[in-house]
Amino acid sequence: MRIDILIMVLFMLLTGIALAVTYFLFTSVTKHRLNQVENELNYIYEQQISDLKERLAQEENSTKALITDISHQLKTPLASIKMSHELSLTADFSEEERQSFVETETREIMRMEVLLDELVKLSRLDNCMIQIQCEKCSIKKTISEAVSQIYTKANSKQIEICVDMENGVETLHDHKWTVEALVNILDNALKYSPSGTTINMNVSCLVNHVLIQVEDEGIGVPEGELHEIFKRFYRGSNTKNTVKEGAGVGLYLARNIIERQGGSIVAKRKKGRGSIFQIMLPLWDPENSKTLTKL
Repeated sequence: MRIDILIMVLFMLLTGIALAVTYFLFTSVTKHRLNQVENELNYIYEQQISDLKERLAQEENSTKALITDISHQLKTPLASIKMSHELSLTADFSEEERQSFVETETREIMRMEVLLDELVKLSRLDNCMIQIQCEKCSIKKTISEAVSQIYTKANSKQIEICVDMENGVETLHDHKWTVEALVNILDNALKYSPSGTTINMNVSCLVNHVLIQVEDEGIGVPEGELHEIFKRFYRGSNTKNTVKEGAGVGLYLARNIIERQGGSIVAKRKKGRGSIFQIMLPLWDPENSKTLTKL
């Protein structure tokens, strides 16, 4: 009888010890895991705060750079208008000379209007206010509209635009903004091409993309500047003294619009004279027919 009681007491004692050890181990593991979770949450929080501070700093620097660029771009036409106006008021000029001043002021005002329009688009693009809606669309329709918008300017310089493309080619792109990008590329070709030359546009289908080539017979781009010309406000070293028109925004906008549609654009030197711009856009895939929206 005493042995049974002794065994029972020992069993209860061992059970108590086992429970105590289990509780201790469970508590230790739980505390360790809680410490791990706390450390992980602190790391994530600190990382997010660091990323947020970095983005805010980048946006602040981008805003400062944009303001500086805008001020610099507006300074030249404003100075020209001011000088022309002051000369017309303070000196004794003929009616013909005064008319020349008026024409200069009008030209600079129009230049400012174009510049401000480009800067508004640039600001909207940089701040993700431009919404790109990629849908199935005829590339012929898009190119035809871009050419029609630039035709008058090409005709005034006696520059011919020749387009070679197939019918029925559909790509995944935003019609409105792709027209904008192509107009900027064609306008760039017009600005740097002499009168009497030709701009050739060729469209060909690849496996998953359509390739649009724009070839001009202009002054060309130096080898070391082929990537630089797509930067904001960049103007080539061989253009600053020959072409006064433009602020170096068009190709920057074109590149961003095309890349936001899953496409790409590169510039190449052409043998002889001129440049080649190659634009790639995704072909329409009926198996992946969802509309692509990008900001």
